[in-house]
Amino acid sequence: MKKKEKKIKIKQNRLFQEYSNKKQENDLKNEINGILPYIELNKQLKDVDQGRFTKKSTMELKIDKAISTGNFELADKLNDELIMQQKEKIISESIECKNYIDNKNLEMEKKRKKKRSRLVWGFDSKQRWETKGNM
Repeated sequence: MKKKEKKIKIKQNRLFQEYSNKKQENDLKNEINGILPYIELNKQLKDVDQGRFTKKSTMELKIDKAISTGNFELADKLNDELIMQQKEKIISESIECKNYIDNKNLEMEKKRKKKRSRLVWGFDSKQRWETKGNM
């Protein structure tokens, strides 16, 4: 009896872990889908002369030094780090953009609510011909 109970508990724990993992994956996918419209993939190509006049970052200089010495494994690791830094920067900028737009939309909604709307059933002024007839 105890062995069956242990097996049942183990199965329940596995199912619970799978469910929680799927839930986390779905939450992550929802967050990513919310950010995707704000990510500009080719932003680095706009208004830049293809990098001829920009100074290289320290990471890029380290990569060049590793390549010139022939240490390609180190250069590959540094390149991966550089890519991760760029991805983090792009994601953080897109999150900031999304938050800014959401805040602006909330402010616009508040302004709309504060504005007084004219009453539809308000006083109708007489037409010109009606006022002339009463004179």
